[in-house]
Amino acid sequence: MTLRIFTAVMVMVAAAGCSTMVTHQTATTSLESAQACCDAMSQFNYLTLKGEADIQINLDASSAAFNFPTGKSYFVGFLLREWESAYKITIQSFALGEVIDKAHIFYPQIDLLDERFNLIFRSDPKMFTLIKAGFSETASKTRGLPVKLEGEIVIDRPSMKYMVVYTTPALMRERSPYAVQRLTPVILPGLVGAIPTGTETISIPHSPFGLLFFELQP
Repeated sequence: MTLRIFTAVMVMVAAAGCSTMVTHQTATTSLESAQACCDAMSQFNYLTLKGEADIQINLDASSAAFNFPTGKSYFVGFLLREWESAYKITIQSFALGEVIDKAHIFYPQIDLLDERFNLIFRSDPKMFTLIKAGFSETASKTRGLPVKLEGEIVIDRPSMKYMVVYTTPALMRERSPYAVQRLTPVILPGLVGAIPTGTETISIPHSPFGLLFFELQP
């Protein structure tokens, strides 16, 4: 494979994930200028979360923002399914950005509310783990970077009626460490490739934008 063809292939691969290529600066600037949608959480547009199939949510400049007690954030709200028994909700947040060195990721904060929109439960940041996503998972869900945060929320009380997913200024000031393999290009006659030359840890900044997936697990 010639260098020109190799470069063209890499460009096409990158283009496949164009929806995730927004920069961290773009996301930050967007949130700074965003107007709050509502005066109270009771005014949110709550989506119904009742099936077991993955639900994809893109938090970006087109999403609703709200001035939470912790600060302004884009968010999504869900009306939980009618209570029958305890179940789990798996939450995945995939990294955004063109390449890993420019990646950024939405770090979720989860609030569970009762029917009067009073807080019942709030997630701990330690509930989410930054891990490498599988190739097939990345190809089917993001066509972008194979990096995600994953965690589970247990719905174990009938009083839990609503779930609000957002982030906080404190979380957005932080970064998550991620180990990456470094490759050195090797160019030989008629061949272009790369060989691994060790690993290093990079810090992925937390973002106002997010690519999120939700799945119910009975």
